Amino acid sequence: MRLLVGFIFGFVGFFLVSVEIAKALVRLRKVLQPTVHVLVPQVLFSYLISTVTRERRSPQEVNRELFRLGVWGGSLAMLKLAKPEELARFWPKSFDAGKLGGFIKLFGSAAWYIFAGHMPAIRTEARAPKLVWVNLEESPGGDAFYKVETPEGVSVWYFLAGAYEGATLTSFRMLGEEERFLAMWRPLPGRNGLEGYYALREVGSAEIARACVDADPEFFSVVSWEDSARFAEELLGVKIPPIP
Repeated sequence: MRLLVGFIFGFVGFFLVSVEIAKALVRLRKVLQPTVHVLVPQVLFSYLISTVTRERRSPQEVNRELFRLGVWGGSLAMLKLAKPEELARFWPKSFDAGKLGGFIKLFGSAAWYIFAGHMPAIRTEARAPKLVWVNLEESPGGDAFYKVETPEGVSVWYFLAGAYEGATLTSFRMLGEEERFLAMWRPLPGRNGLEGYYALREVGSAEIARACVDADPEFFSVVSWEDSARFAEELLGVKIPPIP
């Protein structure tokens, strides 16, 4: 099972390379393997979901566990496939909402193209002082490893949100910014996509959490702030301050 899950995460985790490299890799993959490159990961991902479903009592617990597994997978992919110097080339030296939004769009789009095969729509907005809110919405059509049937109430988007959270927190560490920045990701309500934030820790956990709930009242309904903090510390060694 460990090898199986590792294979899935390895496939999921082609994160954060340049957009042009991402496009070239996906085109080559489609030429050489026009169907198997999606079918095999779909089968494996379906097996992962069915295994987690058997081990958990409710869809909410399944989604929370999928999120946890995603955190680990996203972090592993970042460590294995991203280069700190490549991230640093585009990372703003000081907090600037516009420049940070450009960084998020560049690498977020490249990551999505690598494992989904299409470019998403990404919008960024300064919602609070030193906090950038992000919406990533999937383009319609196309196929991807995560497009599988799930039991009622179970969403593959929790796995993907966890992967983005783990990858983002790990990227902060690779940039030497883990003591300055926080990020959390969740499924985009009512649509296929993700939402989340990049924020300076100095904003304070209470203010950050308030901004999340203002943007989406259900942001913490399945995976709480405390869940994100626990998974980050257990799996990544990253400490997230509690909400006072």
